[in-house]
Amino acid sequence: MSATTPQAAFEPPTVNRRQDAAGFLTVYRDTLRNPIEMWSEYFFHNRTYTLKAGGRTFMQVMDPVYAKQILLSDADCFKKSYIQDRLLKPAVGEGLLTTEGAVWRQQRKAVTPAFRHEALIKMVPTMQKAASDTAQRISSSIDQAHEECHLDIHEQMVQATYDIIEATLLSGESTNPDYSQRQVADDIAKYLQTVGKFNLLDLFDAPDWVPRALANPGIAEGKKAVARMRAFAAEQIRNRQQQDHPGEDLLGLMISARDPETGNGLKDAELLDNLMTFIGAGHETTAVALTWTISILSQMPEWQDRLYDEVKEVAGDTPIAANHLPDLDLHERVIMETMRLYPPVCLIPRSVCAPVTVGGNNLKPGDHVSIAVYPMQRHAFLWDNPNAFDPARFTEDQVKARDRFVYLPFGAGPRICIGLKFAMMEAVTILATLTRQFHFRHDDRHEIVPQMNVTLRPKDGMPVFVKQR
Repeated sequence: MSATTPQAAFEPPTVNRRQDAAGFLTVYRDTLRNPIEMWSEYFFHNRTYTLKAGGRTFMQVMDPVYAKQILLSDADCFKKSYIQDRLLKPAVGEGLLTTEGAVWRQQRKAVTPAFRHEALIKMVPTMQKAASDTAQRISSSIDQAHEECHLDIHEQMVQATYDIIEATLLSGESTNPDYSQRQVADDIAKYLQTVGKFNLLDLFDAPDWVPRALANPGIAEGKKAVARMRAFAAEQIRNRQQQDHPGEDLLGLMISARDPETGNGLKDAELLDNLMTFIGAGHETTAVALTWTISILSQMPEWQDRLYDEVKEVAGDTPIAANHLPDLDLHERVIMETMRLYPPVCLIPRSVCAPVTVGGNNLKPGDHVSIAVYPMQRHAFLWDNPNAFDPARFTEDQVKARDRFVYLPFGAGPRICIGLKFAMMEAVTILATLTRQFHFRHDDRHEIVPQMNVTLRPKDGMPVFVKQR
């Protein structure tokens, strides 16, 4: 399935795997420490894993046939996971990421026009400006360090993607002098580390009144961070609604959006919840995808040179524009292969809401099923040389030859991520801007450890050395 090149054998570092399929206590211990460690070698060589605890069946699937069943053919038998709701709803409420049924369909139809190609093309200059601002910050650090600087590229990617979110969703004036737009990014990180962190009580759907602070002592601060973010987002919506025209950025388009059948727009509460969804999901997932991409490139100078050659041929020295993106094919394939190895969202959880049989397991309402994206995208029986970095997997012929449901960084089926095209456009724009200007070198003193929480972040950041080309 993969092209044979000198670079195909490179295996980017990840966590070590246990050899055995662990029992409940071991899985729980690993999940508290770093959930990605729960996946032993068993998960990379088998189609399903089933565990029974507390009267429930907990099942994980690592097979595209079962993934398609859960996300598409038998989707009505599953709903958003109660565990996912517990982690996400405090921040995003009843937005597209968490709602079900008719409410979800109405919101999706209303928001879809904001993510059509013709609307997204108008946002490429905003993406390019954020990329250029990032390049300028890095250049200044290089100048100060004389020839080569040392910086955390994850911090840079977080700021770059946040700048885009700020420009497309949070561009209104704030009347709160104590809470700047930049503090939103800090509160997102605080939320992910506290409220968005898995807890054993969540596994068994314990009610909200059961205290979680003992297992997660930072949860009180996390809740304050969420409250600040939601208050700030509500203020942005009010300010924009008071304008004669709400604008043509994402927030403006959401405010103006109407269901094509009913003519109804989003209610204020729905606007707030979806604004929070796009702030969190749109900013965080692209940032970690770019971080892992540059981490891989920093260990593979030959691939950096190939990307440099492509962007110079396509865009020369001009700013990256919308008409350049379709021709930056190698940049896109490098990002897609990175998301195979380090999917920003490693797990797609679902709660069973109607009797259904998956992989020979008869499941009942209240049981729990997850698509284990990370092990499926590195599965020994689904991919050639599965742990190796090889962007040739994403040529057109290769993509057509394999099951659509074996690669799920954006999900699939009716609930596929609505921001998929937006995310890829901003990722390619940022990456092409940086690969044209800089050379990245891995810091051998830093151990690369993927840390899974809501997203797959690098533990302790991603320090690299950078110099001008």
